[in-house]
Amino acid sequence: MDSAGHPTFVNVGRLVVPKQEHDFWMHEDVLAEMDQETASGLRQTFAAYAAGLTLLDSTADIEPGIRYVPALGHSPGHQAVSIESQGARLLHLVDAIHMPIQLNALDVSAFDFQPDIANDTRREMLARTDENLLVLAYHFPFPGLGHFKRTGDLLAWEPYLI
Repeated sequence: MDSAGHPTFVNVGRLVVPKQEHDFWMHEDVLAEMDQETASGLRQTFAAYAAGLTLLDSTADIEPGIRYVPALGHSPGHQAVSIESQGARLLHLVDAIHMPIQLNALDVSAFDFQPDIANDTRREMLARTDENLLVLAYHFPFPGLGHFKRTGDLLAWEPYLI
């Protein structure tokens, strides 16, 4: 929304949101616990884009080759995104992993709404990765794109260098 309260992206045809995430944050009990500005902003944003709002369940295809991957814990309906095209794969972690130290110390975080669930999510995400999987971890140091490399029981972040 712009400073006048109008939609910033006027040509948006569709706004895709995980259903569980939307349902949680838009529940009146949750909104009532927020500061007034945040709650008002959420209501206003979803109302402005209501015509194109698409709520999808976990693991639903957003578009062919692009799908949600459950990554609960950072927030109740948090999702990562998997992108596959022509045999190449990318996993966008979104907020499932915030910093490289979490590759080996899963419980290091002050950013998760549900820390125990987030720890389990990190464990599951890291178990499904291999050295060929390109990972987007935008909270990691530039470029935030790379691979996880396993040496014994430890994981290291290897940035993708162009």
